[in-house]
Amino acid sequence: MIGRTLIFVSHASADIKMVRQVRNYLEERDTIPLLFHLVALTNAEEFWPLIEREILARNFFLYCESEAAERSQWVQRERHAVELARQTLAKSPSLAEQRKSTAEAAIDAGLRSVEEGALPFGPFERSCLFHAVNNLHSGHYELAKLQALAVVSVGDGRSTTDPIQPPPAETVEELRHRFLEIRNRPACEFSRIF
Repeated sequence: MIGRTLIFVSHASADIKMVRQVRNYLEERDTIPLLFHLVALTNAEEFWPLIEREILARNFFLYCESEAAERSQWVQRERHAVELARQTLAKSPSLAEQRKSTAEAAIDAGLRSVEEGALPFGPFERSCLFHAVNNLHSGHYELAKLQALAVVSVGDGRSTTDPIQPPPAETVEELRHRFLEIRNRPACEFSRIF
């Protein structure tokens, strides 16, 4: 079983009978294939934006290769749209880099709040920031972000009697120093927390 995978099926209109067999095969395996066979619209500018959005919204692009597909300007335009999207993705930061950057910003905000005296550096803050920096180091970016955000969002609204696991007695300066060392490393995510 492939799963509820979204597939854009690129094909030439001349191949519609064969392509329907491909579509049926994919649907039997619990996927959601999409194929266009538009006869009412003749102006490309009427329907091309819709086709392009659908290509980008799918998990996979399935090119049904044939002589007719090689000659089809629409199939070639669809393939070109996929190639442009691939090049754009290659230039954009990876998901791991984005998550690392978000975690770094949260940790930095937590450390800054303590350094500037906006928050105390009690057991709760120390524990959250200590574990956030360790998780950043380990590549657990989502967890690091959540732990750092706990310091900033909970702040003085928490009870001073909250049970806290005491972390090692690192000062805020030592945490800042470890954080800055880790920040300069490339992103390498080891787990995802959803």
